Amino acid sequence: MSREYRDFPILSAGGVIIIDKKVLLIKRKTEPKRGKWSVPGGVINLGEKIEDGLKREILEETGLNVEVKELIDIIERVFKDNKGKIVYHYVILDYLCKYISGDMKASSDAEDLVLAGMDELNRYDVVDGMKSVIEKAYELIKK
Repeated sequence: MSREYRDFPILSAGGVIIIDKKVLLIKRKTEPKRGKWSVPGGVINLGEKIEDGLKREILEETGLNVEVKELIDIIERVFKDNKGKIVYHYVILDYLCKYISGDMKASSDAEDLVLAGMDELNRYDVVDGMKSVIEKAYELIKK
């Protein structure tokens, strides 16, 4: 089923993974926002628990196994075409995740990946709103 021009929003989840004080970013291989940098994650399948879907997506995109810790933020992304019709509508639950195991490698929907410090985020064309989510994650791990 296509993700474009649906009659309802699509539930997705993203994982902020901080390793050695750096956040894991992926370069998106598919639309929407192809070529931009974000955190790994994706669409939750029907019948799949959100945390299980997030773990699956992170493993598929990065090769990493994670533990899902806590909800950071809920973001809505609505993309319209030039006629004002909604092409995509995503509801994204972004979670703080803890690296457990695995070797980092970009695959699936990730074209590339990198570990970047907060002071390095401006080097990457990060999707709108993601810097704020990452900052919130850093605040959570300070507690």
